[in-house]
Amino acid sequence: MAVYVDVLLAVNFAVDYLLLKAAALFCGVRAKEPRLISAAALGAAGSLIIFFPPNSPAAEFIYRGAASAAVCAVAFCPCKIKRLIRAVFGFLAASFIFSGTVLLWQITFKPMGVISCAGAVYFDIGVPALIICTALGYGSACLLSRMLYRRMPLQSSCRITVINNGSSVSLNALIDSGSSLVEPFSNAPVIVCQSSELKETMPRSLAQGRGIRLIPYKTLDSNGLLSAFLPEKLFVTRQDGKLCEIENCYIAVTDKIPGENYKAICNPGIFLNQKAGEDICADKI
Repeated sequence: MAVYVDVLLAVNFAVDYLLLKAAALFCGVRAKEPRLISAAALGAAGSLIIFFPPNSPAAEFIYRGAASAAVCAVAFCPCKIKRLIRAVFGFLAASFIFSGTVLLWQITFKPMGVISCAGAVYFDIGVPALIICTALGYGSACLLSRMLYRRMPLQSSCRITVINNGSSVSLNALIDSGSSLVEPFSNAPVIVCQSSELKETMPRSLAQGRGIRLIPYKTLDSNGLLSAFLPEKLFVTRQDGKLCEIENCYIAVTDKIPGENYKAICNPGIFLNQKAGEDICADKI
């Protein structure tokens, strides 16, 4: 059977993009769309291995591991090494599930024009069918992501504890389902806090404009930039009393928090950055 390079690259670009979305969703790792697209393009280039198949199962396993690590590095870095390793395993798991499904399909229905080798797949289908399948897959991934995202904040409020500069402060916070505020470079979620409440935890460099991140924001009646910093530790006490540590989350400061009962506004996406083993003892803070 003839294998056309353009179809091979297009199919594997779509597959790798959806697998990366799945890995990000289930591993709680964030990535910007341009990075996902670049990583999917790298994965598609790696599918050319189908013309030079590994000569042993061990060589195939090593190739898939190295290729997955490279693809995830492009998609999710910069990030902590533990989070990257988690993303690689998530991507590998999604890849093996997909490959197993394709293999089962081949064994059961014996379709014509299907090849699978070292994680690369080839479907001898037309461009319209490829576009439709990709759109359906993307739509399914987005729908699942939205459903999971909306179900995360089962409560409307929480209490956050910020630890920085050897000091700690606890604030009542509103979990705003309409907030999608993120740090633009890392795509990390942002909690907006009342500056007067942060006290000694706020870094001195914040006032001097050094060592900070500027977070662009836009509301119905205003827009601008918020100064933000990455705290040493961040804990969230949920309404059910469970305490969890949040990784890679920025604290932005403002003097215009609207509300008397809370002093911070949380992006619900902070729960995607929940540290593995979420329930910890309160004596850690």
